[in-house]
Amino acid sequence: MGRNFEAIRITRRCELSDPVLEREFFSQDTKKYIRYIKSAVLLMGLVFFMFLIPDFFFVKEDRRFLLILIFRLLFLGLVCLLYWVLGKVRNYEVLAGLFSVYELICAALFLLIFYLYGTPDFVIQALGMMIILLAMCILPNKWINNLIISVIIGVGFLVCSAIFVKNIRYDSFLAVSVYLVLLVALCNLFLYTVNYNKRSLFLKNKKLEELAFRDSMTGLYSKNKFNAEIKLWMSYSKRYNMPLSLAILDLDDFKQINDRYGHLSGDQIIVDASVVMKSAIRASDILARWGGDEFVLLMPHTDLIGARKLVDRLHQKMRNNTFHGMTITCSFGITQMTAEDDEVSIINRADRMLYSAKDSGKDRVVC
Repeated sequence: MGRNFEAIRITRRCELSDPVLEREFFSQDTKKYIRYIKSAVLLMGLVFFMFLIPDFFFVKEDRRFLLILIFRLLFLGLVCLLYWVLGKVRNYEVLAGLFSVYELICAALFLLIFYLYGTPDFVIQALGMMIILLAMCILPNKWINNLIISVIIGVGFLVCSAIFVKNIRYDSFLAVSVYLVLLVALCNLFLYTVNYNKRSLFLKNKKLEELAFRDSMTGLYSKNKFNAEIKLWMSYSKRYNMPLSLAILDLDDFKQINDRYGHLSGDQIIVDASVVMKSAIRASDILARWGGDEFVLLMPHTDLIGARKLVDRLHQKMRNNTFHGMTITCSFGITQMTAEDDEVSIINRADRMLYSAKDSGKDRVVC
């Protein structure tokens, strides 16, 4: 059945409460901007390396300058590796972890270089740290990851400054501390708002999709959704020479049930029958309400023999259940896709099989 979107919320971590939906959102959002992210990552690596120019003028000791050069080359190499990985990785959850690691490495290298300066200008180095914090906003990451990392980086910089930098003026240290706190707070407030709004819009779109693609009464796929799925699976099956089977079924003598017990009872029987059908099929099968008491079942990677076995199981399960104290039987028509079929011809052929089942006495399977 369809997912209960009304129960899904955006948590304090600024993530969807449904982990599957959260992964889907993050993957879609990252995939959308991946081309620009790759360019931004490469640019950040080059900018970090270009700071070697002021290093050359400010660092007087050759050994310290050589270590700084190694650190900057190391980070540039790691950035180039990340640039390559961005084009290969399809699990975008993994990328969130990679971005977090790279941000921490960048901050650690910055602090190492900061230490190697010997007598660095505290305010200039603070500006560099602020640039790193701002750059972190560009990379797609979980909001909670960004919050934790930015706090660690900001606190780490202030602690290292207090330990390694001599003769820092108290007012300068206090001012930089305030600016860093404000920057971290404002950046993360901005990121929280953006992430919250994007997830809220994603959730609303999912709700609209659910209304468009789900039958409102049974929660099964709608006819429109099924039409889209059968086109997709027929194209796939023809391209890779995979079997595909289709079954159409309906409840026998359902009009008499409606006439005798009323449409509300009839609707409840359809809902209960759809639950039984759903429990009898595989996760890969696609079951939709075709209209009224008629249903259609698409069985990917399944030939006619396999489809017959599955439908026989479904047929028996419907027989073994009672609905409002009644035994409801079903008739089934099954067919397998041929190379010449399109979605109209295969549905028409299955429909003919269904009519044959009806004409030959109902409560049977014809294929």
